[in-house]
Amino acid sequence: MDRLKVGGCFINAEISVDLNSENFPNMVRNWQSIQRLMGGTDESLKAVPQQLREVLSVLAPAEVEAFIANAAGGPPVRFFQAFMITAWYAIKQRA
Repeated sequence: MDRLKVGGCFINAEISVDLNSENFPNMVRNWQSIQRLMGGTDESLKAVPQQLREVLSVLAPAEVEAFIANAAGGPPVRFFQAFMITAWYAIKQRA
């Protein structure tokens, strides 16, 4: 954020899901369905929950929003979500 000028727009998109949510198993099943359509193998699909928990640095949306708000000094605005991929923007408020 140091390179972004005050008034500049920061955009962030990432896999973001609460790994402890009661909805997490449903999200994983939906993600696996999409991955299967894209050619995912049974082995790769079975590994999805472990990869989300242990390989990738997946944060819950509230954690990402707090990080963006702290860095930008302004509120993050969620403008896109498709399954576990979420995107926000924030206008940098302070130097």
